Amino acid sequence: MRILGRLLLDALALVLAVPTGAVVLSVALVTMFGEEFLRMAPDFLDLMVSAAIVDPLIVAEGFATLLFQILPVLLLLPPALTLLAGEILDIRSILFHAGATGVVTAALPFLLRSAERAATPEEIRLSLALGIAGLASGTMTWLIAGRSAGFSRPEPVMR
Repeated sequence: MRILGRLLLDALALVLAVPTGAVVLSVALVTMFGEEFLRMAPDFLDLMVSAAIVDPLIVAEGFATLLFQILPVLLLLPPALTLLAGEILDIRSILFHAGATGVVTAALPFLLRSAERAATPEEIRLSLALGIAGLASGTMTWLIAGRSAGFSRPEPVMR
């Protein structure tokens, strides 16, 4: 029964960690890239509108790719791996849950791309924004499921 309870708690933590990471990532991108990001937004919207006029399926396919392929890898995989490690190793530390999620999330762009060239400053800033989002989602998973992670319980103190 305890395993089922842990699985439900971990699932709830992941369900809430993804939107937390998405909101923090959005704020971090706007903050870090500032005017560059906001300058690109009208061009992006114009491109979306013109693509929707030509072929609405292109826009739907782009959103589906973002929603079901990119965001799960960036915002669901790191907290899931951290929660799994915390459960298996009985780690309840916020430093582990938030820190490991942040580091894994920040490292993903470098792990998923080819290492033929050095990272550009924009890629490093993007990685930093992802790391901040990972810290937030890792903190959310710790708040919900990480504080009680693992299956071993300390023995009660007899008085």
